[in-house]
Amino acid sequence: MITRKFFTAHVVRANGAPVNVPVQIELAYDDVSDPFAVRAVFYDNGQEIVWHFSRDLLKEAVESRGPIAIIGAGDVKFQGQGQMIAMCLGGVEGHADVLLPRQAVASFVSEVDALTGQIAEDVDSAIDDFLEEVLGE
Repeated sequence: MITRKFFTAHVVRANGAPVNVPVQIELAYDDVSDPFAVRAVFYDNGQEIVWHFSRDLLKEAVESRGPIAIIGAGDVKFQGQGQMIAMCLGGVEGHADVLLPRQAVASFVSEVDALTGQIAEDVDSAIDDFLEEVLGE
């Protein structure tokens, strides 16, 4: 099952220069193709810019309230900033800081958590059924 959330974010820094550019973003989670990752797609002037990162990283960002802690160690990092979450993207082509509305991200994370919780229950149930069948109990 694919879970998606669309909303507007703001690029506030690009390659070191301050900017204020609204951008449409889609957060997507696909429990079949990669149950441990989230995809962020930025829609800008007909282009799709795609980033993949850990769903646990995004969850930790939602739960973080302090502006001091930087969450993540790779090309995608997050930092809580009150009602916003700063998403810091870095790679060979440059760097951008994007402010995401905390409420929209939290809603997406809640939907994914509900889905992954159901998956965990389904796996537990399947294991129990298998063991019962194998052990004849």
